[in-house]
Amino acid sequence: MTSSIALCVISALFFVGSTYRTTQFYKLNGKTYTEILEQPWFRVAHEPHYPIPLAFVNESNFGKHFLPEDDVYAPHEWTDEEKKYLPCLNLTCVCPYYGGKVSGSKCVLPNGSLLRKAVRKEARMLTDGERLQIAIAFNEMKTSGMYDRYGFVHKYSGLHEGPGFFTWHREYLKRFEIAFRRFLPPGSRLGLPYWDSSLESELPDPRESIFFTPLFVGAVNQTGQIVDGPYASWKTMEVLYTPYNDLPLKGTRKILRFVPNMEVGEVLNNARIDLVLDQKKIDMVLAASMPLETCKIRVIDDRLLAYSHDYVHYFINGDMKDTFSSTSDPIFYFHHTMIDHIWEMWRHLQQTREQREKDYPPPLGDCYPEAHFANASLQELDPYTNQDVLSNSYTDNMYEYEKRPSCSLMKPNCGSK
Repeated sequence: MTSSIALCVISALFFVGSTYRTTQFYKLNGKTYTEILEQPWFRVAHEPHYPIPLAFVNESNFGKHFLPEDDVYAPHEWTDEEKKYLPCLNLTCVCPYYGGKVSGSKCVLPNGSLLRKAVRKEARMLTDGERLQIAIAFNEMKTSGMYDRYGFVHKYSGLHEGPGFFTWHREYLKRFEIAFRRFLPPGSRLGLPYWDSSLESELPDPRESIFFTPLFVGAVNQTGQIVDGPYASWKTMEVLYTPYNDLPLKGTRKILRFVPNMEVGEVLNNARIDLVLDQKKIDMVLAASMPLETCKIRVIDDRLLAYSHDYVHYFINGDMKDTFSSTSDPIFYFHHTMIDHIWEMWRHLQQTREQREKDYPPPLGDCYPEAHFANASLQELDPYTNQDVLSNSYTDNMYEYEKRPSCSLMKPNCGSK
Protein backbone atom coordinates (compact mmCIF):
# COMPACT_ATOMS: atom_id res chain seq x y z
CA MET A 1 0.00 0.00 0.00
CA THR A 2 1.29 3.44 -0.86
CA SER A 3 0.07 6.82 0.23
CA SER A 4 0.81 10.40 -0.69
CA ILE A 5 1.27 13.03 1.99
CA ALA A 6 1.56 16.68 1.08
CA LEU A 7 4.36 18.30 3.02
CA CYS A 8 5.44 21.90 3.15
CA VAL A 9 9.13 21.70 4.07
CA ILE A 10 11.27 24.72 4.86
CA SER A 11 14.98 24.16 5.44
CA ALA A 12 17.58 26.34 7.12
CA LEU A 13 21.28 25.93 7.94
CA PHE A 14 22.99 27.40 10.99
CA PHE A 15 26.63 27.35 12.04
CA VAL A 16 27.24 25.65 15.40
CA GLY A 17 30.93 25.53 16.28
CA SER A 18 32.56 23.19 13.77
CA THR A 19 29.23 21.54 12.86
CA TYR A 20 26.20 22.82 11.00
CA ARG A 21 22.65 22.56 12.26
CA THR A 22 20.01 21.71 9.68
CA THR A 23 16.51 22.72 10.69
CA GLN A 24 13.47 21.61 8.73
CA PHE A 25 9.89 22.70 9.39
CA TYR A 26 7.08 20.38 8.29
CA LYS A 27 3.46 21.46 7.85
CA LEU A 28 1.27 18.46 8.64
CA ASN A 29 -2.49 18.57 9.09
CA GLY A 30 -2.37 22.28 9.86
CA LYS A 31 0.38 21.87 12.45
CA THR A 32 4.10 22.73 12.34
CA TYR A 33 6.74 20.13 13.26
CA THR A 34 10.44 20.89 13.58
CA GLU A 35 13.31 18.52 12.82
CA ILE A 36 16.82 19.56 13.90
CA LEU A 37 19.91 17.65 12.80
CA GLU A 38 23.57 18.44 13.35
CA GLN A 39 25.80 17.56 10.42
CA PRO A 40 29.45 18.42 9.72
CA TRP A 41 29.37 18.71 5.93
CA PHE A 42 27.67 21.86 4.69
CA ARG A 43 27.19 25.43 5.80
CA VAL A 44 24.75 26.41 3.06
CA ALA A 45 22.18 24.53 1.00
CA HIS A 46 23.47 23.58 -2.46
CA GLU A 47 21.74 22.97 -5.75
CA PRO A 48 21.28 19.21 -6.24
CA HIS A 49 23.54 17.44 -8.73
CA TYR A 50 21.92 15.38 -11.48
CA PRO A 51 23.20 13.06 -14.23
CA ILE A 52 22.97 14.55 -17.70
CA PRO A 53 21.46 13.15 -20.92
CA LEU A 54 23.82 11.48 -23.38
CA ALA A 55 22.90 14.10 -26.00
CA PHE A 56 24.80 16.70 -23.95
CA VAL A 57 28.05 14.75 -23.64
CA ASN A 58 29.96 17.33 -25.70
CA GLU A 59 28.35 20.34 -24.10
CA SER A 60 29.98 22.61 -21.56
CA ASN A 61 31.25 22.32 -18.98
CA PHE A 62 31.86 18.61 -19.27
CA GLY A 63 34.90 18.43 -21.49
CA LYS A 64 35.26 22.09 -22.38
CA HIS A 65 34.38 25.53 -21.05
CA PHE A 66 31.30 27.51 -21.86
CA LEU A 67 32.28 30.75 -23.63
CA PRO A 68 30.23 33.94 -23.94
CA GLU A 69 28.52 34.35 -27.32
CA ASP A 70 30.45 37.56 -27.99
CA ASP A 71 33.81 36.07 -27.03
CA VAL A 72 36.76 37.32 -29.07
CA TYR A 73 39.43 34.65 -29.35
CA ALA A 74 42.67 35.61 -27.59
CA PRO A 75 45.92 34.14 -28.96
CA HIS A 76 47.76 32.24 -26.23
CA GLU A 77 50.17 29.89 -27.97
CA TRP A 78 53.15 28.54 -26.06
CA THR A 79 56.50 30.00 -27.12
CA ASP A 80 59.19 27.66 -28.44
CA GLU A 81 61.05 28.07 -25.15
CA GLU A 82 57.94 27.14 -23.17
CA LYS A 83 57.26 24.11 -25.36
CA LYS A 84 60.78 22.90 -24.61
CA TYR A 85 60.96 23.47 -20.86
CA LEU A 86 57.49 23.67 -19.29
CA PRO A 87 56.75 19.95 -19.82
CA CYS A 88 59.89 19.09 -17.79
CA LEU A 89 59.51 16.70 -14.88
CA ASN A 90 62.94 17.12 -13.31
CA LEU A 91 65.19 20.03 -12.41
CA THR A 92 68.05 19.26 -14.79
CA CYS A 93 65.59 19.30 -17.69
CA VAL A 94 64.18 22.72 -16.72
CA CYS A 95 67.58 24.14 -15.64
CA PRO A 96 68.32 26.14 -18.84
CA TYR A 97 64.93 27.89 -18.52
CA TYR A 98 66.38 29.71 -15.50
CA GLY A 99 69.74 30.35 -17.17
CA GLY A 100 71.35 27.61 -15.11
CA LYS A 101 73.97 25.02 -15.97
CA VAL A 102 73.73 21.32 -15.23
CA SER A 103 76.56 19.95 -13.09
CA GLY A 104 76.14 16.24 -12.55
CA SER A 105 72.63 15.81 -11.18
CA LYS A 106 72.36 19.42 -10.02
CA CYS A 107 71.33 22.71 -11.61
CA VAL A 108 73.60 25.65 -10.76
CA LEU A 109 71.93 29.03 -11.27
CA PRO A 110 73.79 32.14 -12.51
CA ASN A 111 74.17 33.47 -8.94
CA GLY A 112 75.78 30.21 -7.82
CA SER A 113 72.78 28.91 -5.91
CA LEU A 114 71.17 25.56 -6.65
CA LEU A 115 67.76 25.12 -8.21
CA ARG A 116 65.69 22.98 -5.86
CA LYS A 117 62.14 21.75 -6.04
CA ALA A 118 59.48 24.23 -5.02
CA VAL A 119 57.82 24.20 -1.61
CA ARG A 120 54.13 25.00 -1.64
CA LYS A 121 53.17 26.56 1.69
CA GLU A 122 49.79 27.53 3.08
CA ALA A 123 49.45 31.27 2.43
CA ARG A 124 49.23 32.17 6.12
CA MET A 125 52.43 30.24 6.85
CA LEU A 126 54.54 32.51 4.63
CA THR A 127 56.87 34.93 6.40
CA ASP A 128 56.41 38.65 5.73
CA GLY A 129 59.34 38.53 3.31
CA GLU A 130 58.02 35.47 1.49
CA ARG A 131 54.55 36.96 1.20
CA LEU A 132 56.04 40.08 -0.37
CA GLN A 133 58.06 37.98 -2.83
CA ILE A 134 54.93 36.07 -3.87
CA ALA A 135 52.99 39.31 -4.44
CA ILE A 136 55.85 40.84 -6.45
CA ALA A 137 56.16 37.70 -8.58
CA PHE A 138 52.43 37.64 -9.37
CA ASN A 139 52.49 41.34 -10.28
CA GLU A 140 55.58 41.09 -12.47
CA MET A 141 54.14 38.06 -14.22
CA LYS A 142 50.93 40.02 -14.78
CA THR A 143 52.81 43.07 -16.14
CA SER A 144 54.80 40.86 -18.52
CA GLY A 145 51.58 39.59 -20.12
CA MET A 146 52.48 36.01 -19.25
CA TYR A 147 49.87 35.72 -16.50
CA ASP A 148 46.99 36.51 -18.84
CA ARG A 149 48.35 34.36 -21.65
CA TYR A 150 48.50 31.35 -19.33
CA GLY A 151 45.02 32.24 -18.11
CA PHE A 152 43.72 31.95 -21.66
CA VAL A 153 45.14 28.41 -21.85
CA HIS A 154 42.78 27.47 -19.04
CA LYS A 155 39.90 29.41 -20.53
CA TYR A 156 40.04 27.60 -23.86
CA SER A 157 40.97 24.11 -22.72
CA GLY A 158 40.48 23.37 -19.01
CA LEU A 159 38.90 19.99 -18.28
CA HIS A 160 36.19 19.57 -15.62
CA GLU A 161 33.56 17.23 -14.17
CA GLY A 162 35.41 13.93 -14.56
CA PRO A 163 38.65 12.11 -13.69
CA GLY A 164 40.70 14.29 -16.05
CA PHE A 165 39.86 17.38 -14.01
CA PHE A 166 42.60 16.51 -11.52
CA THR A 167 45.28 15.50 -14.02
CA TRP A 168 44.74 18.43 -16.41
CA HIS A 169 44.94 20.97 -13.60
CA ARG A 170 47.99 19.31 -12.04
CA GLU A 171 50.00 19.69 -15.24
CA TYR A 172 48.65 23.20 -15.80
CA LEU A 173 49.65 24.30 -12.28
CA LYS A 174 53.09 22.76 -12.70
CA ARG A 175 53.70 24.74 -15.90
CA PHE A 176 52.39 27.94 -14.37
CA GLU A 177 54.64 27.41 -11.34
CA ILE A 178 57.74 26.85 -13.47
CA ALA A 179 57.11 30.21 -15.15
CA PHE A 180 56.12 31.85 -11.85
CA ARG A 181 59.45 30.90 -10.25
CA ARG A 182 61.25 32.95 -12.87
CA PHE A 183 59.90 36.04 -11.12
CA LEU A 184 61.15 34.97 -7.69
CA PRO A 185 64.70 35.61 -6.40
CA PRO A 186 67.16 33.07 -7.90
CA GLY A 187 67.51 30.09 -5.60
CA SER A 188 64.20 30.71 -3.82
CA ARG A 189 62.38 27.52 -2.91
CA LEU A 190 58.99 29.21 -2.88
CA GLY A 191 56.32 27.69 -5.08
CA LEU A 192 52.67 28.55 -5.53
CA PRO A 193 51.08 29.02 -2.09
CA TYR A 194 47.94 27.09 -1.30
CA TRP A 195 44.87 28.48 0.45
CA ASP A 196 43.48 25.97 2.94
CA SER A 197 40.03 27.48 3.19
CA SER A 198 39.02 24.87 5.78
CA LEU A 199 40.64 27.27 8.27
CA GLU A 200 37.91 29.78 7.38
CA SER A 201 35.23 27.15 8.05
CA GLU A 202 35.95 27.43 11.78
CA LEU A 203 35.05 31.14 11.78
CA PRO A 204 31.50 32.32 12.52
CA ASP A 205 31.77 34.32 9.29
CA PRO A 206 34.44 33.13 6.79
CA ARG A 207 34.21 36.48 5.01
CA GLU A 208 35.96 38.09 8.00
CA SER A 209 39.13 36.04 7.44
CA ILE A 210 42.52 37.76 7.35
CA PHE A 211 42.90 36.16 3.91
CA PHE A 212 40.53 38.82 2.54
CA THR A 213 42.65 41.75 3.72
CA PRO A 214 45.49 43.79 2.15
CA LEU A 215 48.01 41.32 3.63
CA PHE A 216 46.85 38.60 1.24
CA VAL A 217 44.31 38.91 -1.58
CA GLY A 218 42.60 42.17 -0.62
CA ALA A 219 39.13 43.31 0.37
CA VAL A 220 36.31 44.29 -1.98
CA ASN A 221 33.77 47.10 -1.98
CA GLN A 222 30.00 46.80 -2.31
CA THR A 223 30.25 46.47 -6.09
CA GLY A 224 32.67 43.55 -5.78
CA GLN A 225 35.84 45.34 -6.91
CA ILE A 226 39.13 44.81 -5.07
CA VAL A 227 40.02 48.01 -3.23
CA ASP A 228 43.32 47.18 -1.53
CA GLY A 229 46.12 44.66 -1.36
CA PRO A 230 48.64 43.57 -4.00
CA TYR A 231 46.06 42.93 -6.74
CA ALA A 232 43.89 46.04 -6.39
CA SER A 233 45.13 47.56 -9.66
CA TRP A 234 44.73 44.39 -11.73
CA LYS A 235 42.55 44.35 -14.82
CA THR A 236 40.85 41.20 -16.02
CA MET A 237 42.00 39.22 -19.03
CA GLU A 238 39.13 40.67 -21.02
CA VAL A 239 35.80 42.45 -20.73
CA LEU A 240 33.03 40.25 -19.37
CA TYR A 241 29.34 41.07 -19.29
CA THR A 242 27.98 39.46 -16.15
CA PRO A 243 24.76 39.65 -14.15
CA TYR A 244 26.76 40.93 -11.18
CA ASN A 245 27.06 44.48 -12.47
CA ASP A 246 24.18 46.70 -13.63
CA LEU A 247 26.46 49.03 -15.57
CA PRO A 248 27.65 48.19 -19.09
CA LEU A 249 31.32 47.27 -18.94
CA LYS A 250 33.57 48.86 -21.51
CA GLY A 251 37.29 48.39 -21.81
CA THR A 252 39.25 46.56 -19.16
CA ARG A 253 37.94 46.38 -15.62
CA LYS A 254 39.04 45.30 -12.17
CA ILE A 255 38.68 41.77 -10.86
CA LEU A 256 35.24 41.08 -9.41
CA ARG A 257 34.55 39.09 -6.26
CA PHE A 258 31.18 38.82 -4.56
CA VAL A 259 32.27 37.28 -1.28
CA PRO A 260 29.68 39.44 0.58
CA ASN A 261 27.04 37.10 -0.90
CA MET A 262 27.65 33.78 0.85
CA GLU A 263 24.43 32.08 -0.20
CA VAL A 264 25.76 30.35 -3.31
CA GLY A 265 28.95 28.73 -2.07
CA GLU A 266 31.15 27.87 0.87
CA VAL A 267 34.73 27.15 1.84
CA LEU A 268 36.26 23.72 2.39
CA ASN A 269 35.93 22.03 5.76
CA ASN A 270 37.71 19.20 7.54
CA ALA A 271 34.75 16.83 7.43
CA ARG A 272 34.58 16.83 3.63
CA ILE A 273 38.37 16.68 3.29
CA ASP A 274 38.58 13.73 5.69
CA LEU A 275 35.77 11.97 3.82
CA VAL A 276 37.84 12.22 0.63
CA LEU A 277 41.02 11.05 2.35
CA ASP A 278 39.18 8.01 3.72
CA GLN A 279 38.01 6.77 0.30
CA LYS A 280 39.31 3.37 -0.84
CA LYS A 281 37.92 3.47 -4.38
CA ILE A 282 39.60 5.71 -6.94
CA ASP A 283 36.33 6.56 -8.70
CA MET A 284 35.17 8.24 -5.49
CA VAL A 285 38.09 10.68 -5.79
CA LEU A 286 38.80 10.95 -9.53
CA ALA A 287 35.05 10.90 -9.89
CA ALA A 288 32.52 11.21 -12.68
CA SER A 289 31.11 14.30 -10.99
CA MET A 290 28.81 15.08 -13.92
CA PRO A 291 27.92 11.53 -14.97
CA LEU A 292 25.81 10.72 -17.98
CA GLU A 293 22.43 9.13 -17.36
CA THR A 294 23.82 5.98 -19.00
CA CYS A 295 26.62 5.66 -16.42
CA LYS A 296 26.23 2.42 -14.44
CA ILE A 297 28.75 3.27 -11.71
CA ARG A 298 27.63 6.81 -11.06
CA VAL A 299 27.70 8.02 -7.49
CA ILE A 300 26.43 11.55 -6.97
CA ASP A 301 27.57 12.60 -3.53
CA ASP A 302 27.54 16.32 -2.77
CA ARG A 303 30.73 15.80 -0.75
CA LEU A 304 32.89 14.73 -3.71
CA LEU A 305 36.15 16.67 -3.97
CA ALA A 306 35.20 18.05 -7.38
CA TYR A 307 32.03 19.52 -5.87
CA SER A 308 33.88 20.92 -2.86
CA HIS A 309 36.20 22.57 -5.37
CA ASP A 310 33.16 24.12 -7.07
CA TYR A 311 31.67 25.45 -3.84
CA VAL A 312 34.76 27.59 -3.18
CA HIS A 313 34.55 29.09 -6.67
CA TYR A 314 30.92 29.99 -5.94
CA PHE A 315 31.86 31.38 -2.53
CA ILE A 316 34.34 33.83 -4.09
CA ASN A 317 31.83 34.41 -6.90
CA GLY A 318 32.43 37.15 -9.50
CA ASP A 319 35.16 36.14 -11.95
CA MET A 320 35.86 32.95 -9.99
CA LYS A 321 32.31 31.70 -10.51
CA ASP A 322 32.74 31.02 -14.25
CA THR A 323 35.35 28.59 -15.54
CA PHE A 324 36.17 30.79 -18.54
CA SER A 325 37.04 33.80 -16.36
CA SER A 326 38.28 32.24 -13.12
CA THR A 327 42.00 32.61 -13.85
CA SER A 328 41.60 36.40 -13.93
CA ASP A 329 41.70 36.21 -10.12
CA PRO A 330 44.95 34.98 -8.50
CA ILE A 331 42.79 33.25 -5.87
CA PHE A 332 42.31 30.62 -8.60
CA TYR A 333 45.90 29.44 -8.12
CA PHE A 334 45.78 29.55 -4.31
CA HIS A 335 42.61 27.44 -4.38
CA HIS A 336 43.57 24.93 -7.07
CA THR A 337 46.90 24.27 -5.40
CA MET A 338 44.94 23.24 -2.29
CA ILE A 339 42.77 20.87 -4.35
CA ASP A 340 45.92 19.31 -5.80
CA HIS A 341 47.30 19.01 -2.24
CA ILE A 342 44.22 17.07 -1.10
CA TRP A 343 44.54 14.72 -4.07
CA GLU A 344 48.23 14.14 -3.29
CA MET A 345 47.45 13.47 0.39
CA TRP A 346 44.91 10.85 -0.73
CA ARG A 347 47.45 9.24 -3.07
CA HIS A 348 49.92 8.82 -0.22
CA LEU A 349 47.31 7.56 2.25
CA GLN A 350 45.47 5.11 0.02
CA GLN A 351 47.87 4.04 -2.75
CA THR A 352 51.26 2.42 -3.00
CA ARG A 353 53.94 4.17 -5.00
CA GLU A 354 53.24 1.81 -7.90
CA GLN A 355 49.47 2.29 -7.72
CA ARG A 356 49.84 6.06 -7.86
CA GLU A 357 51.30 5.79 -11.36
CA LYS A 358 48.98 3.07 -12.68
CA ASP A 359 45.51 3.33 -11.17
CA TYR A 360 42.96 5.45 -13.03
CA PRO A 361 39.20 5.06 -13.59
CA PRO A 362 38.30 2.87 -16.59
CA PRO A 363 37.48 4.40 -20.02
CA LEU A 364 33.71 4.52 -19.68
CA GLY A 365 32.12 6.26 -22.62
CA ASP A 366 28.72 5.87 -21.00
CA CYS A 367 29.94 7.99 -18.05
CA TYR A 368 32.09 10.80 -19.45
CA PRO A 369 33.69 12.06 -22.70
CA GLU A 370 36.89 10.54 -24.06
CA ALA A 371 38.90 13.56 -22.88
CA HIS A 372 38.66 11.99 -19.41
CA PHE A 373 40.07 8.60 -20.50
CA ALA A 374 43.51 7.61 -19.21
CA ASN A 375 45.10 7.61 -22.68
CA ALA A 376 43.53 10.92 -23.75
CA SER A 377 45.92 13.77 -24.54
CA LEU A 378 45.72 16.86 -22.37
CA GLN A 379 44.41 19.64 -24.57
CA GLU A 380 47.04 22.41 -24.97
CA LEU A 381 49.37 20.58 -22.57
CA ASP A 382 51.32 18.41 -25.01
CA PRO A 383 52.81 15.84 -24.92
CA TYR A 384 51.01 14.38 -21.90
CA THR A 385 48.00 12.14 -21.35
CA ASN A 386 45.95 11.80 -18.18
CA GLN A 387 47.89 8.62 -17.38
CA ASP A 388 51.23 10.43 -17.71
CA VAL A 389 50.27 12.96 -15.04
CA LEU A 390 49.93 10.19 -12.45
CA SER A 391 53.74 10.10 -12.43
CA ASN A 392 55.46 10.39 -9.04
CA SER A 393 57.94 12.74 -10.73
CA TYR A 394 55.71 15.74 -10.02
CA THR A 395 56.18 15.62 -6.27
CA ASP A 396 59.47 13.71 -6.35
CA ASN A 397 61.22 16.35 -8.43
CA MET A 398 59.22 19.51 -9.09
CA TYR A 399 57.34 20.50 -5.94
CA GLU A 400 56.32 19.37 -2.47
CA TYR A 401 53.68 20.49 0.00
CA GLU A 402 54.33 21.86 3.44
CA LYS A 403 51.97 20.22 5.92
CA ARG A 404 48.58 21.84 6.45
CA PRO A 405 48.49 24.09 9.53
CA SER A 406 46.24 23.18 12.43
CA CYS A 407 44.56 25.48 14.93
CA SER A 408 43.33 25.10 18.49
CA LEU A 409 42.48 27.18 21.54
CA MET A 410 46.10 26.74 22.61
CA LYS A 411 47.36 27.59 19.11
CA PRO A 412 44.92 30.20 17.72
CA ASN A 413 47.49 31.50 15.21
CA CYS A 414 47.76 28.03 13.66
CA GLY A 415 51.56 28.11 13.86
CA SER A 416 52.01 31.28 11.80
CA LYS A 417 54.15 34.10 13.11
